[in-house]
Amino acid sequence: MLKILHTADWHIGNFSGPNINNNINARFQDICEAIEFLITKAENEKPDIIIIAGDVFNQAKTWSERGLSETGIIIKYIQQLANIALTCVLRGTANHDGKMHFDLLNKALSDNANIYIIDEPCVKNINNQANIAFVPIFDKGEYRAEAENVLDKQAECNYFTDKIRDTILDLRKQCDDTVPSILVTHYTVIGSVMPNGQVNIMAVNEPVIDPLTLIQANYTLTCLGHIHKPQQVPACNNVFYSGALTALSFNDEKDVHGFYMHSIDANNISSEFIENETERKFATVFFDEAALTAIINNNYDISATVNNDYYENKIVRIIYSCS
Repeated sequence: MLKILHTADWHIGNFSGPNINNNINARFQDICEAIEFLITKAENEKPDIIIIAGDVFNQAKTWSERGLSETGIIIKYIQQLANIALTCVLRGTANHDGKMHFDLLNKALSDNANIYIIDEPCVKNINNQANIAFVPIFDKGEYRAEAENVLDKQAECNYFTDKIRDTILDLRKQCDDTVPSILVTHYTVIGSVMPNGQVNIMAVNEPVIDPLTLIQANYTLTCLGHIHKPQQVPACNNVFYSGALTALSFNDEKDVHGFYMHSIDANNISSEFIENETERKFATVFFDEAALTAIINNNYDISATVNNDYYENKIVRIIYSCS
């Protein structure tokens, strides 16, 4: 049996929120606690392969001191995971996983045979246990620099959608069918559900993957990053988004977060979602004009609207309407 830990969208970096504990951003600390929870679970579960399917960084462009600090922390976490199992890190979207960041990861971790830092499409044979096809995000900037003709946004989107399809299918041909084949990429699959509950049904200036491509390619397992809501994609066999490790905004308020543990036994797959037990959730309070009038007149009992036990230790916003 082959066990695969599948995570993505760490988004290590600073977010809106207070600085606490020696001037550390509170949201940054939440994310670090989530990763440390994942590492502890990995030590207990003992996977054979760990896949991080993109967006380990939150911002590609940061001032040097903060950028180096975030890179150093990510290197530490990747090394800790590599002590447990072979660890593969895919480059995600360019505005999060910057090229310079991944160049630095490559240089810092190149001597560790248990770590693959992936920023180009390729297939890796993993100890004759599996073939993993990696399709990182294509850098649109590099394409624009080389292109002879300037394309509008929709034409460029169509170009990259076709390029992704062709790459997924071409890499599948390089996989040996005597062992499981695994696809790792960081794009939206049409039909997947967004954190706000809407279903993505078309490409709007964003390259996407058609489910028919995944059906045709017929990988044993597909591990995705990019959408923060964990899910098995409808209409596709064994295609999963791990989702973010922890809620990153109020858009993620209604979802659980964590990572997947996939087990492959003779091409039969079982998948367990492991919820992040450290997560500090988001919550919204709604006030109407009557409540605001009472507050202004110092005649409002907030406990009548807000259950303190429910909101304790959450990140809370108030949405109100008034004249």
